[in-house]
Amino acid sequence: MKRPRFVRHILPVVAGGSLIFAVWSIAAADRSRPLVDPAVAPPSNPYASAIAGSGLIEPASEIVAVATELGGVVVAVHAKEGDDVAQGAALFEIDGRVYAANLAQAQARQSAAEAALARLDRQVAQQRAIAAQAGTGITSAAAERERAESDRNRQQELSRQDFASRQRLESAVADARRAEAGLQGARAAAEAARRQIDVLEAQRAELEATLLEAKALAQRAEVDVARTVVRAPLAGRVLQLNIRTGEFAAAGGLLTPLVVMGNVVPLHVRVDIDEVDAQRLTPGAKATARLRGDARLSSELRFVRTEPYVIPKKSLTGGTAERVDTRVLQAIYAVADPAFPAFVGQQVDVFVEAAPRR
Repeated sequence: MKRPRFVRHILPVVAGGSLIFAVWSIAAADRSRPLVDPAVAPPSNPYASAIAGSGLIEPASEIVAVATELGGVVVAVHAKEGDDVAQGAALFEIDGRVYAANLAQAQARQSAAEAALARLDRQVAQQRAIAAQAGTGITSAAAERERAESDRNRQQELSRQDFASRQRLESAVADARRAEAGLQGARAAAEAARRQIDVLEAQRAELEATLLEAKALAQRAEVDVARTVVRAPLAGRVLQLNIRTGEFAAAGGLLTPLVVMGNVVPLHVRVDIDEVDAQRLTPGAKATARLRGDARLSSELRFVRTEPYVIPKKSLTGGTAERVDTRVLQAIYAVADPAFPAFVGQQVDVFVEAAPRR
């Protein structure tokens, strides 16, 4: 069976059409396109020879991540983003009822220890009076013994000469023995009083230690109550607030800080200087920062310091020729123009005047 005549001509027609389309596509691609200006002009180098680097805007105090030492539910937030706060100003407050109860308990223990110590002081004073009275009793008993011994000796002498009766002598001897016993008893009472004072002094030392412990617990409770209000560690601006009333504030350092703040007067720029250009950096050399997105906005920079430790590069600009396996020296500059419209965390292009490469 023979095929229709038009079927035999389909393939040549399709091949010819494809060839014509290919030739047209190549000719259209080879046309010259009109040049257009970039949407954002690239930053220009204001110096004849300079070091170029990427800078990051930061506070003069660097970033301060504020945390709380005590975890708890936030009951009040006293600051908001953008607020300029003084050092010691309240930022937020956590629930402190438990800590207030601990403080009241510690203060009650301190009051009880103080009362016990005062009561013991009165007992010591009373016992000292008893000891003093016992000392007086010893003196009296010694005088009485001396009198009784003199009377006994006199009666013995008179008895040998037959001038005194036997009964008088025996009475004088008994009186002398009673006086000696009285003296011994007075001495024993005085010794007992002194020992009781020693016991009371030992108890007083123990109570003093208890009082010191109670005072320390009360002071610690006062500190805990004070720490329920988280305050600004320095005068500066609240840059970020990541806590709200009713949320739980975890204690310690967090991956996302509860409050981020810093002193933004003046602003600082942390510039990454490539390690191959580090030796060309001269402290105090002129430097300029240009705002990304509008290179016409610029500010002179004032050298502050360098951090003499070369670190791996972390801040990437996205350039096609940028290396990521390099290390950088970080130099800190202060923004000289207070009207420079830059925000903390924003990247800027920095040019530092330097000698040409050899």
